[in-house]
Amino acid sequence: MKQRHLVFFDLDGTLIDGLEYSWIHMYEYYNIDRETTKQLFGMYMSNELTYSEWTKACVELLVAAGADRSSLARCFENVKLHDGASLVLSELKARGYQLFVVSGSVDVAMDAVDPSLKTHFDDVFINQLIFDTEDMLVGVKPTPYDMEGKALCIADTCKKYGVPISEAVFVGDNDNDVHAAAVAGISIAFNSTSSELAKAATFNVDQKDLRAILKHIP
Repeated sequence: MKQRHLVFFDLDGTLIDGLEYSWIHMYEYYNIDRETTKQLFGMYMSNELTYSEWTKACVELLVAAGADRSSLARCFENVKLHDGASLVLSELKARGYQLFVVSGSVDVAMDAVDPSLKTHFDDVFINQLIFDTEDMLVGVKPTPYDMEGKALCIADTCKKYGVPISEAVFVGDNDNDVHAAAVAGISIAFNSTSSELAKAATFNVDQKDLRAILKHIP
């Protein structure tokens, strides 16, 4: 019987090109004080803030800067899919694989790059920005699946679909992907500058064309 593989993709720097982290990209676009954002991230990393609290605090900075749906779309207008991404997703779906995004990015980044991108995936685990009736940013629904939570996402999803975690494939590019890479049966560090991810991954792909990952997915 054919094995059922679940393939999990990070978003920023993996599926999409033109930024390292969506949060930093938004801070820069809205001229938000970087010392403030670094302090908040430090509080999260030292467990003074939960991930949910950190995410909500970051969004409060964006709200104070006047972020709305249209300006956020402009913020990401120069971000694009990595070369070969659409072909890879179509090929994996044609093979019958189930595809997922697990990312600490924001849904508006994904929508701005390609509004139809989500249709390739069986589920998308990502931070969801909340807007009011005037399309002003007012809040966020944080994902429970960033940082070490990405590994939990893989475990939970494999359990849901009745697939051994040894049949899970993860593709990521940065430090927050290390935990996911450690638990997946196959992990691919794609165009990564993270030495920790390079150590944890099964394979390293040192080029910017996503088609190069296909040979590593059985």
